[in-house]
Amino acid sequence: MKKITCIFLLIIIALYVNAQSYYEDFKTCLQKGDTTKQYEILKKWKKDSPKDAELFTCLFNYYFLISGKEIVVINAGKPSKGENAGALLSQGDDMVKGYIGSRIDYDKSNLKNAFESINKGIQLYPDRLDMRFGKNFDKALVPLLKAEKINPEDFIVLNNIAFAYKEMGNKEKAMAYYKKVIKYGDAEAKMQA
Repeated sequence: MKKITCIFLLIIIALYVNAQSYYEDFKTCLQKGDTTKQYEILKKWKKDSPKDAELFTCLFNYYFLISGKEIVVINAGKPSKGENAGALLSQGDDMVKGYIGSRIDYDKSNLKNAFESINKGIQLYPDRLDMRFGKNFDKALVPLLKAEKINPEDFIVLNNIAFAYKEMGNKEKAMAYYKKVIKYGDAEAKMQA
């Protein structure tokens, strides 16, 4: 009986360590932006531990991040309020002829895979609130960005915006907001940023 218990414990520990390794490897590749390696890790992880809770959050992150593509936009009309765009001037008279900027377009099939993955995770692990929260960063940004317009120096709002962008994989915007936290935040907020 002791032998069976020991073997069972060793199997459980091996599965846990393996799952942790996949998660850590995925995080490292995510930080490096290596989507090819991320895909390989997820494929092996899915085969070895198909019901690991962290697998579903990582699948969501992978599919969500690869779904977004930045595209260049040229418009004749003025940019929307808050939209970052440069003016296109005509030669000679410096008259504004249009505006150039960028936006993120999302591939629907990858977004679908992202939400299917996280929904499956929620179905298997209904008490994992991070899965429910994790799929709403883009929705959470809407009121946070409105709150920023009302009080652009509210470091709590700025920190939440930075965190949302960081979790969505938008390092550039996350860093910009963390810099604002450092500029306007109290000592504790500055240390965390």
